[in-house]
Amino acid sequence: MPIGPTIRKLFGRHEPAVAALYRSIYIDLDAYLRQIRAWVPAPRRILEVGAGEGAVTARLARAYPDAEILAIDITASVGRLYAGPHGKVTFAQTTVQQVARDRAGQFDFVILSDVLHHVPPEMRDDIIAALRGCLAADGKLVFKDWARTRTPIHWMCLGSDRYL
Repeated sequence: MPIGPTIRKLFGRHEPAVAALYRSIYIDLDAYLRQIRAWVPAPRRILEVGAGEGAVTARLARAYPDAEILAIDITASVGRLYAGPHGKVTFAQTTVQQVARDRAGQFDFVILSDVLHHVPPEMRDDIIAALRGCLAADGKLVFKDWARTRTPIHWMCLGSDRYL
């Protein structure tokens, strides 16, 4: 078993609080969602690509209570720590390429947060094309990621990203 799941399992019922504290070292998700709301005020159908454990999804569901949200990831544990409203949120283990084939042009808002740096460079164009394929004609894409640099914070990001 990889080290990350083993470490997370040790926290038991405290894992959501520890995960939130850990994430806060790198980003203020509430500030991130405030900015997103300014850019995309009222989407009806949201696709979150790379939803992971569901931290951003929970904030999206609270920020856009009337929107349908499809939160996807390639991991089987997608949405595992989700603690938001459940009414219009669906989690699915799938790829954005599959969503682009099944629901082409159906999303007026697509969000990709901290995913592309995990994707091998030779596959990134395909991911971006699939994102575009999911968007409605007047849809909005919000993309956030980080690039590796030779600084201590990025060494820490890379290490924690890889092992936790």
